[in-house]
Amino acid sequence: MVAVTATAIYGGDNDMVFDSRSSLYMHDPHTYIGEVKRNNITFVIDNHEKYTSNYDSEKEKETVNFVEAIDFDFLEIHVIEE
Repeated sequence: MVAVTATAIYGGDNDMVFDSRSSLYMHDPHTYIGEVKRNNITFVIDNHEKYTSNYDSEKEKETVNFVEAIDFDFLEIHVIEE
């Protein structure tokens, strides 16, 4: 089994490396931790406090707008149409 992640937090209260190993029931795994700095990874944190009603509906609208704005050509991801 191989488990790979590019953004897992290693160490501290929010450690995801050992959490992932544990949740995948990996016993005595080989763990490789690299240090690759990526300048093109960003995080958007929005707690949506501005929505006092229709939270689920507004969240869905924002998610759709976000996905529609993704430049799939840049990401080299190809969408397969049915």
